[in-house]
Parts: sequence; structure tokens; C-alpha cells
Amino acid sequence: KKRNTKDLLTIFSDHITVKFVSTDGKVETKVGRWCTVCKEDEVFVAKNGKRKAFFLGRNSSCRQHIHVHYDLYRERCVKQRIVKNHHAVPRDIQEERQAVKQKGK
Repeated sequence: KKRNTKDLLTIFSDHITVKFVSTDGKVETKVGRWCTVCKEDEVFVAKNGKRKAFFLGRNSSCRQHIHVHYDLYRERCVKQRIVKNHHAVPRDIQEERQAVKQKGK
């Protein structure tokens, strides 16, 4: 099962349990993944808070977020020889590839 998510781990942490404390002192325990790119981006964290870099969704939701970091994702997949998942490829790039395929036929 881990091999199916190798591409995710180029951008996201593995599943982790985190405790978040709200401004009113309420503690919430959540299971999810950190987007390591967003978490380490000081500008993003200053603007949105670190909580916005934590994702509760499943693999497909995380791959949707990878669209934002696609160039870095592609670079890391190539470097680590990992097959990119088609759900992580932005729609405009998919459509462009499809158009090129159609022209070749």
C-alpha cells in the first residue's frame, strides 16, 4: 500500500496525529498529512497559519493540492524515479497532452 503513495510523499508527510489548540484553548486531535512545502513556507504560514498546511483528506484530496506545487512534484518524482499519479497533474496540462496525442493520430 505504501508504494501506491510514494508520489504523495514527495510533497506530503506520512499520516500523522496532531493536536491543534484553538484561541479559546480547545484542543482538537486530528489525523492527516502535512504539506511540507506549505508548512516550510514562512510567507504562507504568516498569511494563513500553520493549520492550513495540514490536510485531513484522503490521497485524492492531497493529489488535488499537489496541483499548486506541480513543478516541484514533477521534479521530485523524476529525481526519485517515481511514477507521477495522473490525479496530481493539473487539468490544463492533461488537456494539453491530450491535444498533442490527438494531433499525432
